[in-house]
Amino acid sequence: MPKIRLGKDATISGAGLDNDQIRNVSVDFAKAEADVSVRGGGGYRATVGTLKECQITAEIVVHNDEDLDGVRDAFESGDPEDLTISDVGGAISQPFEVMSLSVTQELEGAIVGSVTLKTTAEADA
Repeated sequence: MPKIRLGKDATISGAGLDNDQIRNVSVDFAKAEADVSVRGGGGYRATVGTLKECQITAEIVVHNDEDLDGVRDAFESGDPEDLTISDVGGAISQPFEVMSLSVTQELEGAIVGSVTLKTTAEADA
């Protein structure tokens, strides 16, 4: 029987995120596209991938007032944050920038922060 890897076994660290508070994580890879169509292409559009992008979205279950401080600080500063995440494909370790942070306060649920991070350039040394 094939071994199944569960989401609970994945890890995330850095950018103010604490693995013990993370609930759901989504890792999305994408490429921008460039149109390289030519007249001799038989009527088909030709496309090539260009710049790659990695976006991570995570939910943080808030236990106390300080739980979002690290992420909020990373958002406010705009500085790249080293982030490592283990996934089905192995581990990703890149500088990321916190692009958005929102907090949901449901009447009958836990307060949950939702953070979006995207790959970015290294900070100047």
